[in-house]
Amino acid sequence: MIGRDDELAALENLLTLARDGQGSLVLVQGEAGLGKTRLVSEFTRQVGDDVSVIVGHGVAMSTGEIPFGTLADTLRDLGPVLDALPPATHAALDPLLPGGDAADDANRVGLVTAALAALEASAAAGPAVWWVEDLHWVDTGTRDVLALLSSTLDRLPMLVVATVRSDDPIRPPAASADLTTYLAQLRRQNCTELIHLERLTPDQVRELLASLDHGVSDPQVDRRIAEMSDGVPFVVEELAAAHGRPELTSAADVALLRLQSLSPEARRLVEAAAIGDGHLRLGLVERVLDHSGLELDEALRESIDAGILAEDPGRDGLSFRHALLREAVERAMTPGARRGWHRRWAEVLSIPGSGLAVDPATLAVAEHWHRAGDRERAVTTALPATAAARRMGARTVEGELWERILLGWDLAADDLAASGRTRRDACVQLTRCRSLNDPARQRQLIPVLQDIFADDALATAFLDLQRRHLGRPKGTHLPSPVTPQEHARIVALVDGSGPDDEMAAALLVVATNAMPIDGPDRFTWLDEADHRARIARFPDVELLAAMAMGWRLGQQDRTAEAVIHAEAVAGRPELAHSADLLGVDGNLIYSLGMLGRYDEASRAIERALRRVEEPRALAGEYEHVVENACIVWTLTGEWDRARQTVAAVRSSWVTDTTYADLHLAYLDLLQTGSTDTDRWVRAARSDDNHDDDSVGPVLALAAALSGDLTGHRATVDAVLAQDDLAPRAELLWLLVRDAARVEADAAADHPAERTTAVPRLGRLVEIAGRLPMSGALGDAWRAEVSAQHLRGAGDPSAAEKLDAARRAWLDLGQPYDAAVVALALADVHAHGGARDIARDLATEAAVTAQGLGAAPLAARAETLLARLGGGDGGGRETAGLTAREAEVLDLVAEGRTNDQIGEALFISPKTASVHVSRIIAKLGASNRTEAAAIARRDAPFHGRQLK
Repeated sequence: MIGRDDELAALENLLTLARDGQGSLVLVQGEAGLGKTRLVSEFTRQVGDDVSVIVGHGVAMSTGEIPFGTLADTLRDLGPVLDALPPATHAALDPLLPGGDAADDANRVGLVTAALAALEASAAAGPAVWWVEDLHWVDTGTRDVLALLSSTLDRLPMLVVATVRSDDPIRPPAASADLTTYLAQLRRQNCTELIHLERLTPDQVRELLASLDHGVSDPQVDRRIAEMSDGVPFVVEELAAAHGRPELTSAADVALLRLQSLSPEARRLVEAAAIGDGHLRLGLVERVLDHSGLELDEALRESIDAGILAEDPGRDGLSFRHALLREAVERAMTPGARRGWHRRWAEVLSIPGSGLAVDPATLAVAEHWHRAGDRERAVTTALPATAAARRMGARTVEGELWERILLGWDLAADDLAASGRTRRDACVQLTRCRSLNDPARQRQLIPVLQDIFADDALATAFLDLQRRHLGRPKGTHLPSPVTPQEHARIVALVDGSGPDDEMAAALLVVATNAMPIDGPDRFTWLDEADHRARIARFPDVELLAAMAMGWRLGQQDRTAEAVIHAEAVAGRPELAHSADLLGVDGNLIYSLGMLGRYDEASRAIERALRRVEEPRALAGEYEHVVENACIVWTLTGEWDRARQTVAAVRSSWVTDTTYADLHLAYLDLLQTGSTDTDRWVRAARSDDNHDDDSVGPVLALAAALSGDLTGHRATVDAVLAQDDLAPRAELLWLLVRDAARVEADAAADHPAERTTAVPRLGRLVEIAGRLPMSGALGDAWRAEVSAQHLRGAGDPSAAEKLDAARRAWLDLGQPYDAAVVALALADVHAHGGARDIARDLATEAAVTAQGLGAAPLAARAETLLARLGGGDGGGRETAGLTAREAEVLDLVAEGRTNDQIGEALFISPKTASVHVSRIIAKLGASNRTEAAAIARRDAPFHGRQLK
């Protein structure tokens, strides 16, 4: 522990905070050999008996990752905690426990939820440290759990310490990029701390050498070791153990020397361990080597004495003393020996009673046969492994397995056919997995698959549409639509297929994305796809068809039908475990919102949120629900709720440019007048999920609020220049409505702008008539755009139309929009000389804006009120009450309710409430009773004697 005192003290301080319920995630980073493991080991050795330590090891498995493998390793330390979990939670973890069975209804959400519950229960039982060793090799499932846990660590008595190797020359570029993104995601958490280990200084190297009992007292040897080690503690110790021999220039050289000293049996043991790392249980190793217990003990003792392996008696397992040693062992093996060990591990893990849970064992067997070079067995074992991967929510692994099956189909065609699967089925599943998780690999695969299916017309059509889908931003049509010839060909191909052909059903769904909005067969095809999927039990296709149906019904202003369809699918209990069902929930929320049926939308949101027991476990799919909930909450003024809901799961989203983030950026503009527009410009240029159209409302409003009318108009024109305006209706409606407000303001405030603004307003009215939107919300949107047009043109009927739009927004329950229109109407009345009415409306807008925290709108309202002055001489000047407010105060003093005030003055109860709130504020009263008392004390208003 030379030179690591500060780092050790930092860990001890963080543990002190964790004892008090303020946990942290500590990333201990550094290159190989700097002593990351030793630092954490020394720290955990000193934590005290009141702190439980649980450990999960990441392993650079030669067979690729096993989903939740490191988590399964962690669970071995949670025996008593697991026993105390509710039965359902314990059952959900069964697929990860030694000897646990694979449950048919197992799912990733259940696993993640149960794992988080187990880890949090461990902390609840007393302060805990979760040591995640070698995070750079940890499987993606466990990484997800760690990331999700970190979002609540600051409220738990748990310290998570993860060691991360910053250098790994054999890590593929894609894996390095993924790790970099993941670590950046973790570092965004408020609870994350970073400890970066540096190489030792020359003085520290000399101190370390002095502390080692390496049998050498030659200063020249010590100088050579110090020069060769370059400050890496592990290399210092290894070279010291080799007595500084000049021919040994690296730790790898020392590792090879250690190997050369082993007997043949001990050499076989370490080679088998290098290939089977990740499931090194002594009983399994004994079977792999075909050794007796005594022979294994002798080989194990020799490898431990040589400093290569270490034994973990509490877990009946083995591990390499250092990752560099395992890498050296694997490098030293011949390709033939490596394949032989993979074969042997596959054979042993295939035998029932291996001690591993069923799903991890199934995945390991498939990967070992693949690495053994036995392509036939690699294909046949990959098929059951796809089911295991899917149950564990490992879509990337599942995709790799389907790819192996499809590319090696001819090697095991009979066995695959006997399973009931067809080559087309494999193609559908492969494209499903790759399109969801690896679009780049999907692009590479499409030409290969087209060659494989060159003689299959239906598959060729399906793959061509898949190719055209790649890189398509969310909610847009394909760039090249289905031609009449393709249309006829698809019909013929599907008609000629069997009812249980999954690809035929999937083809019908994906083809609808390339059809015009009014394509005659669009809904016929989706109905047919849904029917086939239900009969043949293809849940993936059924949910895909349901989501497509909702979107397309909305494009045709048939949103009410979309609601009925989505509710029917969302209520299907057999689909409850599918994460994709949240896509249907999101569409239902969106459709209800676009109809202005906000009470029903709120109930749908609550149902969707209840469906997700652990939102962090479904970050991507959950974002779709949150995104559409944010649309509803933005409209209804529940802005804090939108922000709080996003904040609860924000750390689980890898990108910071999701559609939920886009809606929050829009809220930033409404509340503060500014947002980070640069990131949305970058998103439109680089993301597959965004384009200029989707970010247009944010960029246009930002330009307008900054006073850049030219920039605002350029953004609006760029988005509205396209012929097809149907996709993403809610975003385009925001753009059109906001543009109408901006142009009307420009014409009203600057008469010279009228010649430009009025024609633009006329075009916005025409576009509003074309945008799909039905129900009360569509009526209100169109009403305001038309009213703003009249206002900009100076039409005398503008006041009446604006008041109708304002009332429409109030009836819908959209306070911000009602306030915006109220302020526009106030401006019209002010220009017409009706100052009292203008003051009332401006007051209404100001109070609403202040309540919502909409600073730009509140500032505009206060500016108009200041321009209008405090009254016309008939009110109480010291309080600054308007004539209308004085009338309202008279009635308050009489004990009238808001309803009664509204009835007496021919205003709505809502407006009466706004007046009362402003009166109380002006008088400095605490409530309406105190305001009435002040009124009785002071004086009569407008000739009415207060009683």
